[in-house]
Parts: sequence; C-alpha cells; structure tokens
Amino acid sequence: MILRSGLALATIALSVVAYPAAAQRIYYEAQAVPPGRVEVVPDAQPYVYPPGHWEDRGGVHVWVNGPYVVERPQMYWVPGRWLHQPDGRWVFEDGHWER
Repeated sequence: MILRSGLALATIALSVVAYPAAAQRIYYEAQAVPPGRVEVVPDAQPYVYPPGHWEDRGGVHVWVNGPYVVERPQMYWVPGRWLHQPDGRWVFEDGHWER
C-alpha cells in the first residue's frame, strides 16, 4: 500500500513538474499542414482565446481548438505557428505569452 501511494505521489509530482515543459512543445512534419481555419469566438472576459492549430495524429492532420485562458496583464499571446525549414520539414512552435 505504501509503495502504491508513493508511486501515485511521484506520478503527480512528475506531471506537475513536467507540465511547463509540455507548454513549449515542438512538432516536426514532413509535409505541409493545411491552411488555418477562421474561428468565430465569442468574447468571454477575463479570458482570451488563443487560436487553434493543426496537429499530426497518426499521419492525419486534425484541427485542435484553442483553449480559453485567463488574460495576463501587460502580456500578449503569441499564437503557435508552423515554420517551413530549409530541409523541407515543418516545425510547430507552441503558442506562449510574452511581455
């Protein structure tokens, strides 16, 4: 029982520690992604809506809606974006807050 509790605590601790790193994900693609979608988003103060993006899931591009996030004073959201690399690959930089 103690081992299971310790394992559960370790899992929770690692997920909390690993979360900030997951917020800066980078994806690599061999093919171009489809164009972005036009999203109609209702205003929901104090939240902002970072736009959605395409993700590759098993070789199929799937649209992922952006989540509502609490606005951060004196900061702005830089949306995630796909960048075409000189070697032909596409790299996705996750969205993030900047001052």
